[in-house]
Amino acid sequence: MKKIGVVVLNYITWQETQKCIASIQNSRGIENIKIYVVDNASPNYKELESICHGKNVCLIQNKENTGYAAGNNVGILHALEDGCEYVLISNNDVSFETDSIYIMQQYLERHPEYGIVAPHIVDNNKKTQCCHFIKKIGYGDIWTTQTVIRFVYHKATNRVHGSEEFYQTQQDIFAAAGCCFMMSAECAGRVTPLDDTTFLYEEENILGIRMEQQGYKTRYLPQSRVIHGHDQTTRLVKPFALICWACSEIYYLAEYLRISRWKIYFLYYYRTLIFLIHGLKNPEYRKQWGNYKEKTRRFLEKTEI
Repeated sequence: MKKIGVVVLNYITWQETQKCIASIQNSRGIENIKIYVVDNASPNYKELESICHGKNVCLIQNKENTGYAAGNNVGILHALEDGCEYVLISNNDVSFETDSIYIMQQYLERHPEYGIVAPHIVDNNKKTQCCHFIKKIGYGDIWTTQTVIRFVYHKATNRVHGSEEFYQTQQDIFAAAGCCFMMSAECAGRVTPLDDTTFLYEEENILGIRMEQQGYKTRYLPQSRVIHGHDQTTRLVKPFALICWACSEIYYLAEYLRISRWKIYFLYYYRTLIFLIHGLKNPEYRKQWGNYKEKTRRFLEKTEI
């Protein structure tokens, strides 16, 4: 079994990181696995430091919270510099079954035309999370799957993320969910560093586009299973997460889909309305209103479509 670097991004929820590390250390082939815990400037760093020990764990502390893409880039770079032949990206609220990592590594080794493999993801109740991307999300898909219109277009989400039946068999997919996927070092060298313009969200679609541009394919493997606690960090900062979502959406539509400016603004005004509605009931949203306006306007000014 070749050397695997597992990058685990941590912010505040060190208990989740502890569980993630424990599951990795119980994995098949642990002697060939090195864990890179990247902390995004958590205020409780000492607690994290106390659990990151052992010869196969490397703790890296960022001076500031740089977000998902930038934080993972730090870990990916360390793994590649250490000679890891495969790099596994994992949220800290993911737990691995004994053979999950081994199955992903073996598939990539035997099928070099695939640059990324994605596991079967279940929640804490063992229910399938339909979160991989079976197609590239377009402007219309955003409206039918990520706005109130989704309650009318019931099957739109299945066309983007697949139904539970879809996840029963191996499939080629457009992009893996960002919470857990493995890439070969060769692929990582061509599609990373990840675009760190986004702080949170849209990373999967951006990476899927880069994979297409570089001629790599992505494979979903139901035999490899992980448990995902889902949003254990972002639930703590919900208004901020929605700000990040709006900003990343603007950037993705303008930079990668080249959507016209008026369409971007139309969707932006919808997001703004939703943010204001939340603010009617939740004072945390009202506190973040100025931050929302400043950050989203900054992204809008960057778009030249």
